[in-house]
Parts: sequence; C-alpha cells; structure tokens
Amino acid sequence: MSEIILDAGEKTPAQNITNNTEKAVIGIALVGTLFKLQHWPGASILLVIGLSGLAIHYFPMGFYFLTNKAEKAVAAASGFFLSFAPLGILFKVQHWPGASVMLTVAMVTVPLVYLALFFLRKKAQHDSLPFYNSMLLRTTFLIIILFTLAMVRMH
Repeated sequence: MSEIILDAGEKTPAQNITNNTEKAVIGIALVGTLFKLQHWPGASILLVIGLSGLAIHYFPMGFYFLTNKAEKAVAAASGFFLSFAPLGILFKVQHWPGASVMLTVAMVTVPLVYLALFFLRKKAQHDSLPFYNSMLLRTTFLIIILFTLAMVRMH
C-alpha cells in the first residue's frame, strides 16, 4: 500500500473545507456589497451573513485547520485579531453605532498582525512558508479595504 505524503502544495480535507468556506462567505459579502451599491433589497442581510461569517471564520478556528502544530498558536492569535476587520467593515457599511470604534480597532490590530507574521515568516521553516504567505496576502487585502473605508465618508 502506498502512503500519502502531504507536501506544501497538497491540502488536507479540513484545509479544503476551510478554504471553500472562506471563499463562500467572501462571495456572499461581495454580492451583498453589489446589492448595497445598487440599493437593491436584501443587501443588508447578505452583508451581515457574509461579513459575520467571515469574522467567525477568521476567529481562531478559521486558521486552526490551515496549519501544522507549530503554527497553531500563531494562527489562533492572528485569526482572533483578523476577525475584527470584517466586523469593522460591517459596522461602517451598515452605519451602525460604534462603527468608528470597530474600524479603528481593526485598523490597529490588522497591521500589527501583518508585522508579526512578516517577522515570523523570516524565522519559519520551509514547509510553513505557504501558511505565512497566505496569511500575509489576507492581511494585505484587509488593510487596503480598512484604510479605504476609513478615508470614505459614508452618509
């Protein structure tokens, strides 16, 4: 019998599920954003489902399955702080009270997560680089969205 060896390009079933879940909730959030821009009915519920789902996904369990044992603590801490970003975006887009606080917390924590991941990546082993690269990519997009929303004045 042959033994299956996972290399950096192969993913476990748990990783596939979390990746697909993340893609699905991002898709729902993007459709909700499109609906919101067009002032179509259902935009609010799609945004709430998509961005709340993304926050729940980013909460420690979202990245817990994407890593090996060495990065579980990094993944849990990163996921906790990255979960503030979709909530800050949701509060800002929905014009909910506390939006500026949520967005500010996200604007402080997400760049700190990026810096921590950037420096940890330099010390990481070769098999851990895909994890750090994907996390850096996620945080880069979140930083761009957060700072863009902070610059936009919504009425």
